[in-house]
Amino acid sequence: MNEITRQILDQIPSNVKFSEEDAELLIKHKDKLLEWEDGLIEGFYDSLFNHDTTRAVFEEGERPAREQTLRDWYRRTLNGPFDDNYWEWQTYVGLVHIKRKVNNAMVAGMWGWIATYLGRKALEEFPQEEALKLISAVHSLQANVTALIVESYLKNMFVAIDKAAGLSEALLGRLVATEIDDMLAKAKSS
Repeated sequence: MNEITRQILDQIPSNVKFSEEDAELLIKHKDKLLEWEDGLIEGFYDSLFNHDTTRAVFEEGERPAREQTLRDWYRRTLNGPFDDNYWEWQTYVGLVHIKRKVNNAMVAGMWGWIATYLGRKALEEFPQEEALKLISAVHSLQANVTALIVESYLKNMFVAIDKAAGLSEALLGRLVATEIDDMLAKAKSS
């Protein structure tokens, strides 16, 4: 596993980190989860395309290709394995999001949408205890994937700034900390 992916995953508390048990549960129920695929993809992209800010990320006519990207991710996720390649792929998505101007608020919001959609379907289709286990596994997956995407977005942004402007992550961190102190002082006085 590459260093950035490892560093990010190591920051997630173990009790919320995606586990082997979570993986086994998703794979155990993959047939039912795959039945929900079309609704998930349609609802996901309807949400994005019905909101001006997120719709602006896309080019005209691009929706079918992006739907296929989500479909590929969903199927790969449900078929496993959750190996180094899988987690590194999620880290790579952070780079793609920088290029596409998909910000972290969009990522967090849409992961919330996915978790809610799958949670509702699980509660409709499974006995409560099994549904809650599946919902927990989805939330653990969400924790890992969101962490990898948003943190790699930030880390790679720092690398790009360093390469483009010669500002190392450490120097940029000090500059940001100084500005944050000023912003906090102003917020407290308001």
